[in-house]
Amino acid sequence: MQEIMVPSGGDQCMKLTLVSIFQDITQVQKYLGSLQDTFSVELKSTETITQNLKVKCVSHGSCHDCPLYILEYNSKSHEYALWKSAAGGWTIGATLARLFARAPTSKSKTILNVAELDRHLESSDVSSRHSRNFLRETLQNLNVEWHTSPFDFKVFFKLLDESIDREMASKQAHASTLELVSPLQYKSLITLAVLKTKVLVSKQKLQKDLLEYNQRVQKCQLLATTDDSSTIQAESPEPSLFSATSHPLSSPADDSYSLSSRQLLTNFQKHFKGLAETFETFDVQKSSPRMAHKWKIGKTSKSGKSSSKKLSA
Repeated sequence: MQEIMVPSGGDQCMKLTLVSIFQDITQVQKYLGSLQDTFSVELKSTETITQNLKVKCVSHGSCHDCPLYILEYNSKSHEYALWKSAAGGWTIGATLARLFARAPTSKSKTILNVAELDRHLESSDVSSRHSRNFLRETLQNLNVEWHTSPFDFKVFFKLLDESIDREMASKQAHASTLELVSPLQYKSLITLAVLKTKVLVSKQKLQKDLLEYNQRVQKCQLLATTDDSSTIQAESPEPSLFSATSHPLSSPADDSYSLSSRQLLTNFQKHFKGLAETFETFDVQKSSPRMAHKWKIGKTSKSGKSSSKKLSA
């Protein structure tokens, strides 16, 4: 089992354990999505200064008991490594039990958007079986931090109606919910619908964040590769017209044009190559006095060196 130590602020360090190596982002989505479905937790992602993705639980407010995940992209192998903090663990049913606990303050009651709730209750899409007063009272008494993220009442009522329909499949279709189920059962169905709504919305947001993160790292990798290729090409020597090595010409449609082009190059190298190579000594030879004097003429080098740039992750 591979483990690493990373700074966690101040002089503290945190131990991370490698969960798995994933070939693409869809596998990461599937893993984290399965984790959310199993433990009914809301997860939130943030990008770190090292361009990794930090995923943490937000179901419990300032959560310190649940594990933290770090998603790292390897630009060389194009794989994703998912790391998990050694401290903390998941507990089935912990999130649901917290919803039934009494809120430490009345803050959740004052934050609940009652007006939006009433608008959805008055909508034709919402079943008339629901008791408005019972719904409002139940939601206000739940230990939910409504201010942390917008609550999707449309999804909530859809999930609530589906759960009620399953419970009352063999009962009277037009009776009110409180006439068919006990208040305690109705409250339980409402609470489960709240939990499922929050997890579903969080899951959709996380899936979207993972896709956007994948697009960002892929784009950065593409730009880095393109910039490096341009640098290598810019540092490469340009081919010389006077090189002894013949260079292939483009293939024109007309064969006669191709022949004349090669003949032109041959004539140029035959008659003007020597003149071009001694162009630097032309003026010296012309103005040289008629006396025995040795000139040391330097010849321009035609060779060049191309350097390669090493790719860094």
